[in-house]
Amino acid sequence: MATTQELESKLALLDQQMDQLIKDHPDDGDFWCAFAGLADEIGDEANPDQYDWAQERIDAILRKHGKAVPGDLPPSDC
Repeated sequence: MATTQELESKLALLDQQMDQLIKDHPDDGDFWCAFAGLADEIGDEANPDQYDWAQERIDAILRKHGKAVPGDLPPSDC
């Protein structure tokens, strides 16, 4: 499990990577696959008390960069 400071660093890095991630993956399906891989790593490192907080931060990063927070996504080939 990661410390809150470690998660903060990973979230900040994810935020910094978003513009390039969007540029590199203009197709929404490709973007969500790439993004999910990065976001899942953060979620996997959060302890149960940090998980909801980390997910809220991830959702805020998505909104900041103009990506809607997905609801029920269909199964993917990620």
